Amino acid sequence: MKRIIIICSLLICVATTNAQTIETFDSNTFGWIESVEKDGSAIIVEGVMRLEGKNALNDVWSLKAGESQVLTSCYAPFDPQKNFTFKCDAIAKKINDKGYFGLVFDYMDNYNYSVFYIFKGDKNAMVLYQRVKDGEIIGERLSDLKLKQKKNAEFAFELRSAFDRVEFYCNDMKAMEVRYNPVMYCGVGFAIFGQQSVDFDNVQFIQ
Repeated sequence: MKRIIIICSLLICVATTNAQTIETFDSNTFGWIESVEKDGSAIIVEGVMRLEGKNALNDVWSLKAGESQVLTSCYAPFDPQKNFTFKCDAIAKKINDKGYFGLVFDYMDNYNYSVFYIFKGDKNAMVLYQRVKDGEIIGERLSDLKLKQKKNAEFAFELRSAFDRVEFYCNDMKAMEVRYNPVMYCGVGFAIFGQQSVDFDNVQFIQ
């Protein structure tokens, strides 16, 4: 009887332990793909995913198709309809008002996805959430983010999805929460919009 109880306990522990997958970009493990609207690139170099865009936005408040978006994505090994966490580190050359950068999730294709962007607003750094469907922005939210405006800014990003709620964290600070938009797809990635250069690394998927 004791042996049965021990075996059952071990099975419960195994069943409740989070599965973790790590991408360090030492190789293209998940088959990342690149999409570039104008001059820019998304390449794996020196063990990081480097996104660069060269065309500055004419209006920081207007993200229009063709305004130099660079997006890289993969289909990650997790079930999007169960709770999951998506983590990564990033180094931005500079938080500026000429370009955005951030995390893409619920990615089906280049015309259907959600994204959290960071950029420099009038006073503070800002977080912008957008939901894109059939190439059109159908949902949008904006909030302040208390960050120092400095060069080579380092970030620890974390996206947590649970039921119909998605939480976005930046350097252990909760930057934004979005509800009633359940995640349907396991496509994730990174994007920049406008003039920006960012290195992404240490990607983790936890479920």
